[in-house]
Amino acid sequence: MADMNRRSFLGLGAAMVSGMALSGLAGCAPSADKDAEDSSEETLPMAGAESAIYAERVSGVDRFAIAPAKTSDMGEPDETCDWLVIGGGNTGLFAAIHGLELGMDTILLEKNPLTGGAGGGTEATMILNDAKYLQEANSPCGSSEEVYHYFQMQNAWLSDAKLISNYIKHLHGPHDWLHDHGMKTVFCATGGVEAPCGGIMYEGMGSGVNAFVTEAFEREGGRLMTNTAAKRLVVDDDGAVVGVVADTKEKEGAYISARNVFLGTGGFGSNPDMVAYYIGEAGTIAYKRDEQMGIPHDGDGICMAFGVGAVEAREMWTAAPGQGSPADLADIWDGEVDRACREANLWVNDLGKRIGNEKWNAISSNFGTAYRQKGGYYWNVFDQTAVKRMETEPFVMGSRWVIAPEGDGDPIPTMGAALEEAVGGGSVWKGETIEELASSAGIDAEGLKATVERYNELARNGVDEDFWKDPVTLHELAEGPFYAIKVVPTWFCTLCGVKVDEDLHVVDENGYPIKGLYAGGADASQFFTTEYSHGFGGSCSGFAYFSGWYAAEVAASSL
Repeated sequence: MADMNRRSFLGLGAAMVSGMALSGLAGCAPSADKDAEDSSEETLPMAGAESAIYAERVSGVDRFAIAPAKTSDMGEPDETCDWLVIGGGNTGLFAAIHGLELGMDTILLEKNPLTGGAGGGTEATMILNDAKYLQEANSPCGSSEEVYHYFQMQNAWLSDAKLISNYIKHLHGPHDWLHDHGMKTVFCATGGVEAPCGGIMYEGMGSGVNAFVTEAFEREGGRLMTNTAAKRLVVDDDGAVVGVVADTKEKEGAYISARNVFLGTGGFGSNPDMVAYYIGEAGTIAYKRDEQMGIPHDGDGICMAFGVGAVEAREMWTAAPGQGSPADLADIWDGEVDRACREANLWVNDLGKRIGNEKWNAISSNFGTAYRQKGGYYWNVFDQTAVKRMETEPFVMGSRWVIAPEGDGDPIPTMGAALEEAVGGGSVWKGETIEELASSAGIDAEGLKATVERYNELARNGVDEDFWKDPVTLHELAEGPFYAIKVVPTWFCTLCGVKVDEDLHVVDENGYPIKGLYAGGADASQFFTTEYSHGFGGSCSGFAYFSGWYAAEVAASSL
């Protein structure tokens, strides 16, 4: 690299970048002075100069936006309130009850006949040191500093720093409200995961909390409108959000005006177009709990926000991952095939290559493993001896539950019969030999054969020199027939909705708050940035509780 001066170095950098640039875009502005052009100390263009180029990815906002209605076209409102909450899951319920108790006239809209949404599936929820329940349990977790640093490391330091700070400072709010109103718990303690936080499970889990908050909201004078679907936001002449157009039980296109509007509609997990656009092929084949529970999380809140100037998260729109599941939706949650697919056997991709240590404890590891393979899936390969183990010995990986049901991990005597029945249905493939199994499933035969030979060698030696898997789960694959379960991602809900600031205001493309509009839970971004923070048990429901609660405080202070 002799004679490499500043000019040639900058030129090399420009050439490298040009592969990512759009054709026809200019680089540095030409110099007006030949002597300056020949100088080896060229002045770099100042920020904001015409020559500066800021590349942005193709946005889906125009594709999915729902245009707002205007007050000038609406006439008199059918209902009015201070605080209009759209969505009656974890997020919306805490936004509604706190807003009501802060003195705001509050309406809660829920498109389903009952409140709860995906919150009904909440198990344990995160709790930190300043919460009354954890103080009473005398089981302190890490300091705020430790929680902050751990969470940021889990999210590659990409989360909004002030939003995380506010979360840590205010997460006690909804938990203390439940405490003061007498909500019973199953447990509250620190430990169980490597994160410096605590966890709490309420009586009845998520469904119990939802019912408790809903009853309090109605008892204290809140207006709950079920079977009511919000269709469009309403804006005034200045672009401020001042209400919503909704289809109620009594009227299509009812106008509900509000001084502030909160979106907590639960993300877009059941919208196939948004899933395909934002998550990709792994998302389209994923086993989605929204669909299994019949919850219409169709992205309506996000799309309405797009219509008034909201923008997407810059991060990839990842899904909050659960463990892997079989590809055939007929193989139900925690059924025989579902349990078998999560056992720590041999995991390979389509090339037949092993993809890591199969005995990972973090639930998101299975999701991430599947998501990053070609096609968005991987294979769990095992032999007849493994089938017999599952029929007669306790499971290693157990079920998905935080607090496992009685009998979790017990042998399943019907495993062999269930696998046989599932062969050919879309999840399970079978072969009398490894080569036959590979041919049946579409796995590279030579690759799988070589991997099994290596794996069996490691198993015989009792030490996994490649990925340091627990020897307890290191078994030869030797007795046919052999099976392969196609394992796909699983999610509880989507993540990363519209951009919000540290106070849950929805912001526009320049980062300024859109007046009158807030979002939380799966409708908001800036909190999770990679995947569900697997070391932080209960962080998804924790953010839902916090974001609804804290947004209500901010909105009340604005009146």
